[in-house]
Amino acid sequence: MEQDELEKTVEALIGAVNTEREAAHARAALEVKVYEAIGIKAGDMVMKRAGKFNVTVANSLDYALNWPLLDKAALPKELLPVKVEKVLDREALAWLRDNNQDAYKRVLSCLKVTPGRTNIHIDAADTAEGQNQSGAGA
Repeated sequence: MEQDELEKTVEALIGAVNTEREAAHARAALEVKVYEAIGIKAGDMVMKRAGKFNVTVANSLDYALNWPLLDKAALPKELLPVKVEKVLDREALAWLRDNNQDAYKRVLSCLKVTPGRTNIHIDAADTAEGQNQSGAGA
């Protein structure tokens, strides 16, 4: 891809991101209006007819534990309202790779690795060719 074509593509990408951001803000403002018009309470679900539309609004409650207070409550383990999930600890995996090759090789045979989401970050270019604002090369 030539430099001019890349620049035009980046400008189009920036425009699309800005349009997406504006649409998200507009959608959020409209959602607030619907929420206010329906008059829902925390934790409720309300269905209303709006002309040719059936509107359902659900307002969930989010819960967060104060872990130090829960520890002080001294509940038996079987009564704790928590669950333990098995998730890969990427830092521990990197430590194994660097410090225990035998264990790393055994874990590696259990991993499924797939491409992640591509992330593109765009900064305004400095006067120096191929440099971004942080001074790193493009």
